[in-house]
Parts: sequence; C-alpha cells; structure tokens
Amino acid sequence: AQSAARAAVAALPADPPSEERAAALATQARTLLADEDPGAARAVAEQAREAGRAADAPWVVADALVTLGTLAERDGRIRTATASYARALAQAQHGSMLASELRAEFHLARIHLERGNLSDASRTAHHGIQRAERAGLAMAPYGYDLQYVHYLAHFAEGTWDHAQEI
Repeated sequence: AQSAARAAVAALPADPPSEERAAALATQARTLLADEDPGAARAVAEQAREAGRAADAPWVVADALVTLGTLAERDGRIRTATASYARALAQAQHGSMLASELRAEFHLARIHLERGNLSDASRTAHHGIQRAERAGLAMAPYGYDLQYVHYLAHFAEGTWDHAQEI
C-alpha cells in the first residue's frame, strides 16, 4: 500500500494544486500510520493538509487532520487529538466526501467515549449515524462503527433501555 501511495503521489504534479494530488498525499499519510516512525506520517499528513487547502478540497484537509489527530493521540496529546478531530469534522462537513466526514465523526466520538465524555460521544455518534443512514451507509465502515460507539456511550452512562434499542 505504501509503494502504491508513493507512486500515486509521484505521478501527480504538485503544480497546479489539485484535489487528486492532495488526496494521494492524504492516502499516503494514512498508509504510513503503520510504520514504526511517526515522523514520516506526520510530514506527509502536513503536506496533504496544505495541498488540500491549496486545491480547495476541505475533505482532504479533514482526512489529513484525522491522521494528525491519530498521531497526536499516540503521543499522548489527547487535547490536541480531540481538537484535530473536531477541526476535521468541521472541514469535512464543508466538503463533498461523506466518507471523510464519517471518519472524522467516528474518531471524535471514540475519543470522547474513551475519555469518559459520554454525552459528547453519544451526541457525536448519533449525528454520524443519521448522516450515514441518510446516505445508505449505516452498515458501511464508520457507519457501523458509529453505531457501536453510540451503543457503548449509552451503556456506559446507564441508559440501558436506549442502549438495548440501539
């Protein structure tokens, strides 16, 4: 995956800025999350964010921000990660790529759940589920994951009847 992502980036010119190259950079950054060295993923995600801005592709900016949030979370910088996921969600909602929006929404809901912010987790997951259902993606990646986070948030807060409905 990493070599395919590198090849895609290499095949696309940096100038003029394009959504395609920005997306290829965001994809490459995601593949680099599996590496031992987070520095490469961070550098490429920053490039993707800038390329997404230059190409006026907010969904790419959102993808890059989720990747940067993941890296911050791995470093133990939870506030930075949460803020990055929230910015990613705001960016994705201005874009035209629902997959990026659901990815951002999932990570934001998940980090709220893991930090014990159950009402924020539930609200974020519920909104994401509604978006996924309207698009017919409730059982697709992130749609299904958001349902699970929504269930866990209600279960953890003790609203078991609602959790059972979910």
